Amino acid sequence: MKAILCVLFCALLACTAFGPVAAQEVPVTTTPDNVAGDIVDLTEAAAQATATSVENFLTRLVQTPKSDLARVLLVIGGLVLLLAGWRIYEVVILVAGFLMGAAVATSLVVADSVLINLALLLIGGLIGAALSVFLYYIAVFLMGAYVGIALTNGLAVTLALTPVSDIALLIGGLIGGIILIGLSFEFLIFISALVGAQILALGLGLGAVWVIILAVIGIVVQFALTRALHYELRRRPRRIDLFRRVTS
Repeated sequence: MKAILCVLFCALLACTAFGPVAAQEVPVTTTPDNVAGDIVDLTEAAAQATATSVENFLTRLVQTPKSDLARVLLVIGGLVLLLAGWRIYEVVILVAGFLMGAAVATSLVVADSVLINLALLLIGGLIGAALSVFLYYIAVFLMGAYVGIALTNGLAVTLALTPVSDIALLIGGLIGGIILIGLSFEFLIFISALVGAQILALGLGLGAVWVIILAVIGIVVQFALTRALHYELRRRPRRIDLFRRVTS
């Protein structure tokens, strides 16, 4: 089952990322002297198309989606994480995976048909949710990478360092993913508030300053709720498993 899901997801990414390469016509000659030159040209064209696709994908992650459906999903997911991330961690990975998968799918293809939008939402959401369950640590890493990319972009905008380098975004994403995997449970409030604030601001089209304001509000609200309900924070989050009982 894991192999099938990975193949389907990789096929989806390949169709998206390498579509321009397949569509591009590269002249092919049969002259032996030009074979090496043709190989070099083809390799350069493939590398350029791949770099362009990666750049476009990174740009989508830090821009407000054009699809109304994607924006609604981001707002709902952002509010849940911002105010209640501490309490629903056992299912937040599943929900976040569904919302992120649905948002990516509806952002990649903008269609006027309601049925097509619903199909994209369900397919993308199910793929994202399935990957978040079966590939738990990868899902956590991707969430941290998203936070790292978003925070890197927000910091660059605040400091007027735009346009942001793709290398800087990739480094920020790697750092965010590694940190989120290694953090203890006490930092869940900060992380969920930051993620929720960023997603909410992205869905509403708000600036980087609002991300900080919303994150502070979310942190205060979540700490107040944990104290009011006398909730005991664990050192490590519990891993969600749909086929066995939840373990610490």
